[in-house]
Amino acid sequence: YQRRVRGLMPDVYMPPAERALPSEKINLTDETVELQELQDMEQGDKMEPTGPTSRQQTAAFLFLVLVQGAHVLAFRLSMSGGTYAYNTGSAVLITEVVKFIMSAGFEFGASRCVGLEMPDLRLVGTYLVLAICYALNNQLTFTLLKHLEPGHFMVGKAFAPMFVASVQWVILNKQLNKLQLVSVVLTISGLCSALGGSASKHAGGGGNDSAAAFALLFLSCTITAATSVVNAEVLQKGNTSMHVQNMILYFWGSIANLIIAFSQDSDIGFFEGMGNVPVMFVLLSQSFLGIAITAALKYGGAMVKTIAASVQSCVLLVFDWTIFGVVFNLQSFGGVVTVLCTSFMYLNIANHMPKDDMQQGCPEAAYTGMRWSCGVVMGITSVLSLMYVFFHSV
Repeated sequence: YQRRVRGLMPDVYMPPAERALPSEKINLTDETVELQELQDMEQGDKMEPTGPTSRQQTAAFLFLVLVQGAHVLAFRLSMSGGTYAYNTGSAVLITEVVKFIMSAGFEFGASRCVGLEMPDLRLVGTYLVLAICYALNNQLTFTLLKHLEPGHFMVGKAFAPMFVASVQWVILNKQLNKLQLVSVVLTISGLCSALGGSASKHAGGGGNDSAAAFALLFLSCTITAATSVVNAEVLQKGNTSMHVQNMILYFWGSIANLIIAFSQDSDIGFFEGMGNVPVMFVLLSQSFLGIAITAALKYGGAMVKTIAASVQSCVLLVFDWTIFGVVFNLQSFGGVVTVLCTSFMYLNIANHMPKDDMQQGCPEAAYTGMRWSCGVVMGITSVLSLMYVFFHSV
């Protein structure tokens, strides 16, 4: 019976070598083996994920929350009487040099090749622009922390997910799915609720200073969003090692901050006040913050990095309550819980869902017009904020 079935249906029951004629016997030559290996590789590429794993994203997210929270808290503790007792420009310069040395050590320690590949000139130019933006944003941070509580500052900066979503849509045409958009809106709403109770105690001052601080905060959020989107794209799509890219960034950052440090008109010496424990903690946390941000951008992207800022700001509100006496009531508690839950939803559920095609059913001209209109609005608002700060110095 088996012989009859095999004779009637040779393609199903007979192996290839038996189906072939004697003169056409299949020989497993090197070419057939190569073909089989290529087919196996293609099948493996379809099955294995191409991006970072969920565990890598979560680890980078938690590491950034921890380091950034300690960094902002150290900034506040290093202040004396509302001012810094050390040269802020030299502090940032020292941390940039330390981060360059750390990145060089990581690269030469983990390098598997004999020679060091020279990076592309476009990559060097991109990191030059990023270094200048980061240097300016660091000085904005020092200025804003003089006028805002650390929780208030980080809550304002935590609106960066909205800025990042807009910037990456305008520049890179990257869209969020519906659940990601809902998570961003709920995160911002939760932050407003968490801020409500504590903001009432520290409200006041009014006048041009408060308005100028708000304009400066908007400008800082825009710079943070733009640099995060561009840096994440370069880190994820570039062929150069992450540590080499960090070395380029911190090299330019050291030069930019060197210029800022010596251009500031300050009575404080270059190394004055650096021996204090809070200031040393600022330098240490700032050095590790660069590594944490790079890991978050590499394995999570710009959105994960900014969502981490939202969670960190809520954690910092608890420290404001315990250390600085900021009001923390039931409304604040509800906002903190909302932010934590929506951040978990974004990372573990929404981030793994397919993206929605906003362009589907929409004419290409109208879709492009909406993108560029959003970019023009953000650009005009940033310019107006910069002009207001220029004429009403904080």
